[in-house]
Order: sequence, then structure tokens, then C-alpha cells
Amino acid sequence: MVALKTFIAPRGHSQPSPSDDEEYLAICMAVRDQYLDIPKLLRHHYYHLDIRRFYIIGDGSQPPLFTKANVIPSAAINFHYIYSENRNNWMQYRIYNDYNARYNFLHTCIGYLGADEYLETTGNETFVEFLHTVDTKQIIGAVGVNWKTHTSS
Repeated sequence: MVALKTFIAPRGHSQPSPSDDEEYLAICMAVRDQYLDIPKLLRHHYYHLDIRRFYIIGDGSQPPLFTKANVIPSAAINFHYIYSENRNNWMQYRIYNDYNARYNFLHTCIGYLGADEYLETTGNETFVEFLHTVDTKQIIGAVGVNWKTHTSS
């Protein structure tokens, strides 16, 4: 299931070239103890959607999540671990705000997903191709993603 999330296209910063699809789109996730979800999510987004940068923040997970994510090249993943004693009631907001401030100048678009949320395209264009067409329109600052439920059968 994909819930409504936002892709931020921060204009006015130094942006990668639109042809630099390796860093055009990044995914940021605040994750706590979702070990079984991480490998499948990374494989899907890396190999099917060609997303090449993931920021995964282990929000007090025990053991740290990076021990479970060896399914795509390690250079594609930036891990950060937050110890349980450093948690507060607003962790997801704090994490996403912090990572947007740290990394928005490296990517044209940053997507914020949960570890059980998947992006997919149903048309003939790739997800990055779609974002390129949206990014050329100066009146669009973000893209909302509608959710769709998939069964496992």
C-alpha cells in the first residue's frame, strides 16, 4: 500500500543535472524494527524503478537495520541510526525535516516512504521519466502519490 506522500523538488538550490538520474531521486525512510520489509522494498525500488539513493534512518531498531539490507549495492544506501534514548514523540517529522535539510541540494526530488510503502508506475514511462516531465513545470512544487492496495495472491 502506498499512502499519500510528498516528493519535494527544492527549487533555488544547486540541483543535479536532469540527465543525472543516479541522484535525481532519493528515497528517505524512518524505520523502526521492520526487518522483513527492508530487503523487498530496496529490491523493488532499486531494480524495478531505478532509484539509486536511499536514506534509511533506523529509529531505535534493535539490532540496527543496516544488518538486513545487503540486497542492493551498499553504495546506494546511507544508513543512520538513532539510539532509543535519543527518541522523542516527533521522530518521523524530526528525521524527515533533518534529512531534507541535509540532502535536498543533492537531489531534485526526495520521496518520503514507510518501509511497507511501494511506488509503481502503470504507464509506459518510468517513475523518473514521469518526475522529469513534472519538474519542468514551474507551477508544480510537489507530487502526491495515491495509494493502491495489492494482495499477495
